[in-house]
Amino acid sequence: MKTAATARLSLALGQPRGVAFGMMRLRAIRRQVLNRAGHEAG
Repeated sequence: MKTAATARLSLALGQPRGVAFGMMRLRAIRRQVLNRAGHEAG
């Protein structure tokens, strides 16, 4: 939920759409890595 809000905020601030979706993609990748490492990712 935070990533969607962050993406919306960056779009509202005039960031390119690719930057917003890139941030979402990075967070998703980081969450997958943490899950593989055995950590709980919220």
